[in-house]
Amino acid sequence: MSLSPSEKTHNVGDPYWQGWEALFELLYNGGSLSGRERNCCYLNRGTLPFVDISAVAGFNFIDDGRALGLVDWDGDGALDVWSVNRTAPRARFLRNTAMNENHFLAVRLQGTSCNRDAIGARAELYLAGQQRPTSIASVRAGDGYLAQSSKTLHFGLGSRDQVERLVVRWPDGDVEQFTNLSADSHVRLVQGSGTAEELSPRASVELEPAPLEAPEQLEAARILLSGRIPLAPMKYRDAQRTLCRLPLGEEPLVVSLWASWCAPCLKELREWNAAENRIRDSGLNLLALTVDQPDQQDQAQAWLVDQLGWRFDSGLATEQLVAHLNLVLRGLLNYKRPMPVPTTLLIDRQGRLAAIYKGAVELEVLLEDAAQLDTRPEAWLRAVQPFAGRWLQQPTTGPLSQLSIANQMIKAGNISLGQAYLSALVDHVEISSLPTDAEARATLAGSQLNLGVLLADAGRFPTAIDALRKALQLRPNYAKAHFNLAIALETTGDLPGAVRHLREAVRLEPEHAEAQFNLGHALLSAGQPAEAIPCYAEAVRLRPEFTEAHLNLGQALLVSGHSAVAIEHLLLAVELDPTLAEAQYQLGNAFMISGQAEFAIAPYRQAIALEPDHAQMRYNLGVSLAGQGAAREACLEFRESIRIDPGYVAAMNGLARSLATMADPTAEEAKEALVVAKVAAELTGNQNMAILDTLAAAFATASEFEQALTTGEAALKLAEEGGADEETIGQLRNRLELYRRGERYTTSH
Repeated sequence: MSLSPSEKTHNVGDPYWQGWEALFELLYNGGSLSGRERNCCYLNRGTLPFVDISAVAGFNFIDDGRALGLVDWDGDGALDVWSVNRTAPRARFLRNTAMNENHFLAVRLQGTSCNRDAIGARAELYLAGQQRPTSIASVRAGDGYLAQSSKTLHFGLGSRDQVERLVVRWPDGDVEQFTNLSADSHVRLVQGSGTAEELSPRASVELEPAPLEAPEQLEAARILLSGRIPLAPMKYRDAQRTLCRLPLGEEPLVVSLWASWCAPCLKELREWNAAENRIRDSGLNLLALTVDQPDQQDQAQAWLVDQLGWRFDSGLATEQLVAHLNLVLRGLLNYKRPMPVPTTLLIDRQGRLAAIYKGAVELEVLLEDAAQLDTRPEAWLRAVQPFAGRWLQQPTTGPLSQLSIANQMIKAGNISLGQAYLSALVDHVEISSLPTDAEARATLAGSQLNLGVLLADAGRFPTAIDALRKALQLRPNYAKAHFNLAIALETTGDLPGAVRHLREAVRLEPEHAEAQFNLGHALLSAGQPAEAIPCYAEAVRLRPEFTEAHLNLGQALLVSGHSAVAIEHLLLAVELDPTLAEAQYQLGNAFMISGQAEFAIAPYRQAIALEPDHAQMRYNLGVSLAGQGAAREACLEFRESIRIDPGYVAAMNGLARSLATMADPTAEEAKEALVVAKVAAELTGNQNMAILDTLAAAFATASEFEQALTTGEAALKLAEEGGADEETIGQLRNRLELYRRGERYTTSH
């Protein structure tokens, strides 16, 4: 189970749960976990290899075995075996009748200062004259898959009939030695007593071997449902191949699925046709649907009508109808073989499936069951009972069976049908009619959750939200439903709703790292970084290697002005996943904001290596390079940013400013600065103070000082009108003085 999750989750689509689903599919389709391999038994001769004695020992059954339990069942000193199987027989008793003269010692340990059953105790057996233990055994609270052998420790002595001592190491650390132990005895050793208490073995029992006979294979099966299932709408084609709705909810209906090549089908149809009056008098509507191949359905329909003279309704079964009914039967019977032919369904006047007949059904049986459809529920349950008796509590299997059908539909990808069965169950079945135990409600809520997740994955968010809200109606404290509903709400833009349900998910499961992370994300998206920070911090506490949580925590801290701590978490995010471009980028931003521009260049370069066509990353790298005096290198990044996003005004301003203010621009660089600055100014309607300031510098670099002065004055006016700080206004005035003297502005000023 290498993919077992570290947290208690059951999310649709997880590889771990997909593995389980694939395993269940195998078993439900009649597969075997062991490939129908016979059980094995090997003899330890004291040297390798062991000898396969499966056949002579009587172990080589073809059972799909699961567990063994070892116990001296008949008290004769020889261990017997109980085996448990997935397939029938579910349990076998294998009595050890091997004849030998070997000896044994059976020991039952009882703790006093440790646990009473002495679980975890270790017993070492020493035979006379031996310095090392001959046998070692321990008391366990589990012995294999869902199995528990006897807690009595069995020591085989072979031909030796003398025991020197037994050393017991008790679970609480005490070590105790017991002597005066007799071979072929059953004893109890009580912690701290130092002596053995003789026990009387179970009285010998004479057991006769019982042959196991498989039940007779029947050609037909009659299945009456204790809880009837409301069927979702389905369609068939009439003789003219027109789609018709199955007449559910009108009158009692018998649907017969038959094929022209099926002899029992033809015999059954003839019998029913001959009993037309009796069937009509019973109030039944009979519909025969052929399941022949599409190119043979017309011929089958012609035989039914023209040759047999069929007196009831008929039509052609569509592939969708057959698939629908197959999934209904799989959900009900938990077995995934396709329907046989004939298969007959008895449906009551409310459109609920009441009975299934696999194989041919006698007319008398069908009419007798149909007569019970409108009786009181108690009478129907008496008819359903396979043997005489009375119910201590009436079964409520209908809702849970309907739930199973919905799950089958969803697993098969028929989300709409699955939703229809679940909606009918939640909307129209009274909650009081469901089992009152929490497990049943939780199962139904879990299916609503799975449906909601599937719908969300398919992009059908309104219906997904409805399904998840129904899950919470059934189970208000369902943390996973709150979590998934929040994700769906956030996707549709309902941030307040997402925050509300994420808070509830975190309240119910405080150690749900994903919920803490998503709550932080929702709060950050809602403009509440201060509230997001503790959520992200809790997520990284719960999962120290949660890369995205470190990244988002760093962003939230950065927005809140805590750049130093932000850098710590962003460095962790980069360390955990060096290929995460966003983490590298945000780390560069954090260095820039904290005034450590020289350290920003490396993470920016790494981010760009991972995402070369990210315009803003290249712009930020250009800004950091320009700040370090690498103007021409910065210009390369600004040009790439503009290539990626031709309308990126900030990159235009950065390029023009770097070119215009460098110490020794070439004529081509001065010309480029002026062209780019003019485009940026035009795009901003000559109303951006910073861009006009850059354009003024570009004019000066091109020796057009009158234009530089006019443009610089316009920039100063915008700054004064916009309430710029005194430092900025002072810098603009200083540059104007340079232009008046016929000097250009450079980064050295």
